[in-house]
Amino acid sequence: MKLSIILPVYNAEKYLSNCLDSLLNQTFKDFEIILINDGSEDNSRNICKLYADKDQRIVHINQENQGVAMTRNLGLKMSKGDYIGFVDADDFLDKDMFENILKPTFNYPIDIVISHFKVWNNGKYEIPGTDIPTKRLLDETAIKHHLLQCFYTGSDPLIPSLWNKIYKSDYLKQNNHQFQNQKGIRASDYWFNFEIFKTAKSAYVTEEANYNYNNVISNSIINSFRENQFESFLEGHKKLMDANEYLNFKIDLSKYFKPLNNNTNQFILSAIEAKGFFKAYGFVKNIMRNEIFRTSFNQVNINRPHVKVISFFIKNKMIFLAYLGYSLWYIKAFVSSKIIKSKML
Repeated sequence: MKLSIILPVYNAEKYLSNCLDSLLNQTFKDFEIILINDGSEDNSRNICKLYADKDQRIVHINQENQGVAMTRNLGLKMSKGDYIGFVDADDFLDKDMFENILKPTFNYPIDIVISHFKVWNNGKYEIPGTDIPTKRLLDETAIKHHLLQCFYTGSDPLIPSLWNKIYKSDYLKQNNHQFQNQKGIRASDYWFNFEIFKTAKSAYVTEEANYNYNNVISNSIINSFRENQFESFLEGHKKLMDANEYLNFKIDLSKYFKPLNNNTNQFILSAIEAKGFFKAYGFVKNIMRNEIFRTSFNQVNINRPHVKVISFFIKNKMIFLAYLGYSLWYIKAFVSSKIIKSKML
């Protein structure tokens, strides 16, 4: 078998059928779908069973909720394909996705193949740009400088995610690549790829953009809130700096600190939504005092006026005023999202 697709499912009834239809309608047919229902509380379980009953390429499993990282690890253990890919249940694929992303593997023994993708938002899509060489076999040196180094430069749209890549099964097994527990570590896919690019011998980027990423769900602030996220940001910062002791990249701090700054700002906004204005202040005030977060404002080039105001307050330890700035930012974002939704109705 050429390809195994690992598809974790959790409360995805709204999008799941569209996703599965796009998989089963692929022009390339030699694949299996490892469909794992991770304790869904909606109708996802029944949808999974319905599709598994009508197509023998689907391996269907129900389990109590384990989180997406552990679910993907189960899929890795069960996979039989020469290559392994991942799909999110709220996304969908063009019919020639598998054919195009597998095409280079018939000519070269490639560890990782990466594709471009479309980002869908309110019925329109865009294809993110990239600086990574396309339609070229990348060796270890090229992987280090074009792929791995992206983790130190604010990243590249093609780098962090799983779903626009396929991985050679033998390569994953030989290097014992697995996912860290999502409940303990944020962005397990990000760190999975970081470890992959540290050891990969070959990679290839295709020119087609056949994966369709649903950005509507991702735009929900509260959807991604976890109380330990900021600690994970700090752990990630330390992990990258420790790794650079032997990777020896020359780091542009203005680019390096940008993801931490952006992610922490978003985390503070999500805390306001999840906890309310009064409880959120008690939760985030120590984050605003954190020296690494404060350092990020000194390093990053800030253009948006409201973030400049917050930056001034943070750098001068005017914590309550900074929090008022975040609160106004959240209110503006909340009102804007309501206006957009009303126009869609």
